[in-house]
Amino acid sequence: MSWDRYAAGVYARHQAGTSSQRRCAEFVRRAIYAGGVEVRKTLDAKDYGPALLPLLLCFWLAGCTSQTPAPEKSASDFYHYYLPAFDDPDKTAYSSEEMQHYVAADTLKRLATIEKIEEQEIYLSDYFFYGQDYDSNWVSALKVGKPVAFLGGVVVPVSVGKENGAYKALSVFMRRENGLWKIYRVRDDTDDYEQPIFDAGRLTGAQEHARKLPAFK
Repeated sequence: MSWDRYAAGVYARHQAGTSSQRRCAEFVRRAIYAGGVEVRKTLDAKDYGPALLPLLLCFWLAGCTSQTPAPEKSASDFYHYYLPAFDDPDKTAYSSEEMQHYVAADTLKRLATIEKIEEQEIYLSDYFFYGQDYDSNWVSALKVGKPVAFLGGVVVPVSVGKENGAYKALSVFMRRENGLWKIYRVRDDTDDYEQPIFDAGRLTGAQEHARKLPAFK
């Protein structure tokens, strides 16, 4: 059984109210589901006892192993690594050990595929901070917020410092991969835009366009 206790805890904390809503059974079930396990409905939260025994065992076993850094810590570590290294193609190469440590494999594969397409317009600025250049002096302005549960993973709000003391607000989507929290998607909240690297139609169209260029004749 695979159960993400962190995602369950994040969901529970964000749903907590200031007073009872008399819906404990529902909220317990939803928190468990946010962690990746579905349990049958009951009228009262206390009746989840038998269904929770496997999860308690999973929780106990997880406590015996080394702790995975929280997603916000992983996001912060990534941007503290990535932003100062932006001008170093070796450090930011999708095949580098550091990038593979912080970013989901499928995302790196997609970015590498798109980057090789001539005249592609799927993403025209850096995918991870939505800019085309970066000054390492701005890194000190980086801010990373608390994660919010999302589809079995989390969304971490990140504010990237930029020129004139301004910020670029990002939503950084993360999920567990090989026991680590990794970035798989980034959205620009400041400009309400997301670069469509997961759009299969855009990818196919860009590849077809590239094939028609003189270099392919």
